[in-house]
Amino acid sequence: MTTASNNSVQGRRQRKYRYTAPNHMRRKMVFVHIGKELRAKLGTARRSIQPRKGDKVKVLRGDHRGHTGKIFEVDFSTLKIYVEGANSRTAKGVEKLVALDPSNLVILEGEFVKDRLAALNRSPKSKAAASAAPKKQ
Repeated sequence: MTTASNNSVQGRRQRKYRYTAPNHMRRKMVFVHIGKELRAKLGTARRSIQPRKGDKVKVLRGDHRGHTGKIFEVDFSTLKIYVEGANSRTAKGVEKLVALDPSNLVILEGEFVKDRLAALNRSPKSKAAASAAPKKQ
């Protein structure tokens, strides 16, 4: 059974869908919320975007709640994000970066040029917000 989306209510099938998803679907599973200030600065109604290495994010949930740092790596195979400074100590005493879930992060700053701005403006919400906003003369 190959479907474009998962319509099952069963947890096991939802997990299987995430584990066996193709790369073009995994990319969408790693989206991160955009902070309110950044959304206002960019002038978009879109609430989330794909994170990139170097984006400044804040951790909202978990043991590292409140930590702010740059994205070190976005891992599409495990659908996790690694943030600089969010470390844990192993049993041998080695410091390792903690794999964080994208839903627990918010983007505070990032480099929004050409393709990323185009992706933000491609959103139907952004078009509706742009048409509803008063035009400057």
